[in-house]
Amino acid sequence: MMHLKYFSSRVLCNEKIKQKNIGDIYEQFLEKDFQLQRAIHQIERYLYATFKYDLILEEKLYLSIRIKVLMD
Repeated sequence: MMHLKYFSSRVLCNEKIKQKNIGDIYEQFLEKDFQLQRAIHQIERYLYATFKYDLILEEKLYLSIRIKVLMD
């Protein structure tokens, strides 16, 4: 989890991460970018519809970090 926290902070331009909880980090990461939120939800729906696979929170955070880097 530590690497996800560090990577999130770096992608957010060294913005201080408010909480240590991965759920809080994920919410902080998505709250600023509606387009990113929409992309993550579409990917979640696709994965569930196609493979019946639910992403866990850590996977959602990692996916949002990678997509944010690509979008920027």
